[in-house]
Amino acid sequence: MIDSVTIKMISQHMGYSVSTISKALNGYPDIGESTRKHIIETAMQMGYVPNLMARSLVKKTSHIISVIMPDIATSIYSEIYKSIQHSCRVNNLNVFLCDCDRNLELEIEYVKVALENQVMGILIAPLSDDISHIRSLVSDRIPVVYLGGKVNDVRENFVSSNNTYGAELGMDYLFSLGHRRITAITDDGSSLSCLRRIEAYAGKMDAHHLEKHILISERREDNVQKTGYLLTKKLIASHSIPTAIFAVKDLLAVGVMQALNESGIRVPEDVSILGYDDISLAALPMLELTTIAQPKKEMGDNALRILLEQVEKQGMIPKSNYYAHPQLVVRKSCRRV
Repeated sequence: MIDSVTIKMISQHMGYSVSTISKALNGYPDIGESTRKHIIETAMQMGYVPNLMARSLVKKTSHIISVIMPDIATSIYSEIYKSIQHSCRVNNLNVFLCDCDRNLELEIEYVKVALENQVMGILIAPLSDDISHIRSLVSDRIPVVYLGGKVNDVRENFVSSNNTYGAELGMDYLFSLGHRRITAITDDGSSLSCLRRIEAYAGKMDAHHLEKHILISERREDNVQKTGYLLTKKLIASHSIPTAIFAVKDLLAVGVMQALNESGIRVPEDVSILGYDDISLAALPMLELTTIAQPKKEMGDNALRILLEQVEKQGMIPKSNYYAHPQLVVRKSCRRV
């Protein structure tokens, strides 16, 4: 029977000690990665199913990670989640996914639910850089790791992409193509990630003694693509068309392309477009968007690593921070002037 497979049976079958098998199945860091994977794969083939309920009663915690996302329909979040989910499988963990739908009350509720169910820890991409409600609820009872650019407080565990580096990488690429009239477009002036990208744009333009032109949406739209479309229509109406547009999100760039196409302005022949994030849409043949790729797997893997380290050491180690480095992905939306 599948449920009769025990750690002792796996030990006898593989020739490893019961202690080694147990540590591998429970994700202890003193087991080599190749050995751990081999043990987990063999255990699964034998039909081993961990008794999570019994483990919860002994450790007063579950073998579950709570992942709280602002909006799983947003490509960047769904892709980071998939990376986390894969890493959890490798580490023999279960995942409880919570989609806040950009609702603060839901975010609060999901944190409460995680605590009530005694999860091992929480990975959360918060809705805001104000995380006082999360701090108050958790109160160091379980580890929390923040994802994304909104939380960069060294008093917290966080994993972020180096937005300044990524935006500078993109601007240097546009400069290398000869562009000097470059407009930046952003949908959210309050987002720390967007702010860092805009600051990098401005810094590079200043360094080249060039005039800055930044378009910021006057009101927060849930539809990011629509925001890019409306801002570009405004730009076209001003009769001040640049040679290149830096959209700080790929979805903004999609809206930019739509507005330019409707006005008979060709991409990249008339205007080059640079995006940011490298969502799955960016590679579609009708877009071929040149963009700055968020290192989504690197972010997900390191968020889980930090969480497991904090669980293992029971919070008795300093908070851990990790900055992932974006990469330039060159496709067909930019050309030399």
